Amino acid sequence: MDPNGSAIKDAVPWITFEAKEWIDTFLVQNCGKEMTVFEYGSGGSTIFFTQRFFKVISVEHNPEWYGVVRKILQRENASNCEYLLKEPQPFSGYSDSDAADPQSYASHEYEGMSFEAYVKSIDTYPNKSFDLVFIDGRARPSCILHARNKLKSGGIIILDNAERDYYSLGKGLLRDWDRMDFYGPGPYGRYFWQTSIFRRPADS
Repeated sequence: MDPNGSAIKDAVPWITFEAKEWIDTFLVQNCGKEMTVFEYGSGGSTIFFTQRFFKVISVEHNPEWYGVVRKILQRENASNCEYLLKEPQPFSGYSDSDAADPQSYASHEYEGMSFEAYVKSIDTYPNKSFDLVFIDGRARPSCILHARNKLKSGGIIILDNAERDYYSLGKGLLRDWDRMDFYGPGPYGRYFWQTSIFRRPADS
């Protein structure tokens, strides 16, 4: 991979190498063209998914970055992508929100801001609409809370940076799901992190 590259330039998800290999060898080869994906947090992964999967709905919180990615999607003629912008809003009144709490809609880097509209954008779709929910954006424990029922039986949640302690309550919501952890290196950095994959029980 180009040492001067980036996820958006290379059109790849910024996850661990092993997790991307699992997507390429398991999801794409077995059922990629039939899959419908919801994505929290856009970028190189958005381009990657639109090139491989049937339908992608992606939600972004940052208007400047939204503009960058939208231009690339237009250039790529990615007609299978529904691209949403949901900016954070100030919490109404006093809020002592804990970003680790799935019901807080908070993000560590945006003190005093609510990502409720961003997280709940998935709620406009019926339950069991998606084969895959990719969570690599803001308020991730809250995203997990709302994503669970939107997955089809046997559907998959991919959570990046899953080693972070403050995602524990969110991951606890998936404690009955099958889980695979890919801890190791990834692109664009000399550090290790974890991308985790959770599969909804087939009978739920």
